[in-house]
Amino acid sequence: MSRQTNQEQPVSASLAVWAVILTMFGAGLSGCAAIDRQYEAALLLSELAAEEDGALARRTPSPHRQEISYEIDGEHYIADLYRPGEGSEARAAFVLTHGFTAYGKDDPRLVAFAEGLARARFNVLVPDVPSLRELQVHPSDRRFIAAAVLFLHEHAELVPEGRIGVGAFSYAVGPMILAAMEPAVARQLDFTVAIGGYYDVEDAIRFLTTGYHDLGPERVWAQPQQVAKWSFLGSYLYRIEHPQDRALLEEMVRRRQHDPDADIDSLAAELEAEGRTIYNLLTNRDPDQVSVLLAALPEDIQAEISALDLANERLDRFQPALLLIHGSDDPIIPATHSRALAAEVREGELYVVGGLNHVDIDLRLRDRWRLWRATVALLRLRDGV
Repeated sequence: MSRQTNQEQPVSASLAVWAVILTMFGAGLSGCAAIDRQYEAALLLSELAAEEDGALARRTPSPHRQEISYEIDGEHYIADLYRPGEGSEARAAFVLTHGFTAYGKDDPRLVAFAEGLARARFNVLVPDVPSLRELQVHPSDRRFIAAAVLFLHEHAELVPEGRIGVGAFSYAVGPMILAAMEPAVARQLDFTVAIGGYYDVEDAIRFLTTGYHDLGPERVWAQPQQVAKWSFLGSYLYRIEHPQDRALLEEMVRRRQHDPDADIDSLAAELEAEGRTIYNLLTNRDPDQVSVLLAALPEDIQAEISALDLANERLDRFQPALLLIHGSDDPIIPATHSRALAAEVREGELYVVGGLNHVDIDLRLRDRWRLWRATVALLRLRDGV
């Protein structure tokens, strides 16, 4: 969502002017290509921040969007392919993965993001990930991302300059990183982009449930987001074997998603032992109890959580360049997670900004410089420089 500056000028217009001034007087870079890239980054950022067509849309032809299907290793997949409009040639291909959204690849925010990237000369492939549409995240989600990369590699006409990247938001960052570490995928990938992603699952759950997180130099507290907590942890309810417990917990999640203060005591009183392990974790406020409560969960849930934990991975073996962008006041996943990721990989470039509300752009004057620099970094990856 866009906002206006203190001078009441549209963000899309002021960003472009602001970036051009920085390019000419303060950026300290030389060469026409670098200057063009900086200006293009300003236009792209203005497009992503705009509620309606921004400066980039007014200067570029409309992208082409089509739904495609393909098979990789005998498995069938569907995706949306976005290509630059008439007269514009792509400089890289990019797999874009949606996060938790019932709309999946058709989420209006994701469509706008993909169209903006296509206007910025990416061929963008957005795979449909059914579990994320169902507001769940599974280790197996990595196969949708891996298949999309392999599909692009098999179609050289979609990768005219040979560069392939992947990007993901929020909790989809985990499956993206896991997919990028598969040898067959890693050989084809040049870069990855993580926006508002996580690193340590236990710490992420600690933050969601109690507001505390420990990845920084000291324990920090922020008001936990109740709706996000119930939505994320509710995604594991399909693993509950006891039908009554599963139904009771699903009703709790439904109530708390609509009203964070909704009464669920009568439902909790009917839970059996299995369902109560989830309930105890959801309602716990003691950060020191999180490890104990996680260990009490059903084994299937523990295994699934562990398989998504990037802190368990040898990230020093992660091959493609990793661009990380995170909101400094992210209410869902603390920015300390992206800092930890950046420290673990060989080639990580991190931008912590104040104008990013988890995955939604909400620009303020002090944040434009960092967001613009992050956008320039993305275009450098596109151009292989």
